[in-house]
Amino acid sequence: MYEYLKNPFFIEYQKEYNNDCEYIDLSKSFNLPGVNFFFFLTLEKNKVENKLNYYGKSIRIEEFVLNNSLLKKTVFKYLNDLILKYNIKTCDVRINIFNDNFINKNSDFNVINELYVDLSFPEITIRKNFKQSHRTILNKIYEDLNYEIIDYKNYNGEILEMEKMHIEVSGKKTRSSPSWLINEKMLINNYGFIIKVSNKEKFLSYYFFFFDKITTVYFSSVTYREYFKIYKNLGHASIWSAIKYSKNVSKFLYLGDENSSSSLTNKEKNIETFKKGFNNFKKKIITINGCNNLLNYFEKTS
Repeated sequence: MYEYLKNPFFIEYQKEYNNDCEYIDLSKSFNLPGVNFFFFLTLEKNKVENKLNYYGKSIRIEEFVLNNSLLKKTVFKYLNDLILKYNIKTCDVRINIFNDNFINKNSDFNVINELYVDLSFPEITIRKNFKQSHRTILNKIYEDLNYEIIDYKNYNGEILEMEKMHIEVSGKKTRSSPSWLINEKMLINNYGFIIKVSNKEKFLSYYFFFFDKITTVYFSSVTYREYFKIYKNLGHASIWSAIKYSKNVSKFLYLGDENSSSSLTNKEKNIETFKKGFNNFKKKIITINGCNNLLNYFEKTS
């Protein structure tokens, strides 16, 4: 499900997005009797500190690593050696959890849900699983709106149009032009697509998605905000269009995270509510940031 993280275009994007950092690939394959595990991780070196992550994204550890005592011991030693060698204080880790026993033994972490749409179901079933309010609002049809799929077959510079709109809506440049060009490379190499929304007068919105054979990832979007008031389901219909396209290229659509943190702003809560209305599949995840917390977690799950 996380194979997209090692896609060369995705890595190139992450390195450009975090272009003030240097990354050293420390990934390692563990081949032990009866089990194999490839550990994707990098050392991030910035002006402040050294961190363990994967090109700015979380390191992924599957629950089976914790269930296998020899593998867990081997991975623990590798992590501990790296932390000591590079004087690392911050580790950004996500552990996929199915057994709640791995949650109750420790409190030095947060528990979140990753939100997905399982694309193996028929469209009618997927839509029936939407939140009632999402289903209702999607029934509204605006005859003057057009939702167009842009992929490698019909691409004509839409990423550059999206970048210009993003600067206009944000009032500033939030990321580098080379990062947008990498998004363009993703698309023309058949690892991305855009939902372009327009009415009879102008383009209103762009949604960009990255994908591989397993997972489609909701990457970025931009919309002239005033049109959300005119077209009440503009965002809903864009995600629905993306779901229908993604069924032909991936097995899951990753929408983002569900976070129970009380520190969320109202805007963040609204976005989360919006995303939750589509998902039909959740993955329970433990997130750990401090290296000491990570090592303690490994020890307490022994």
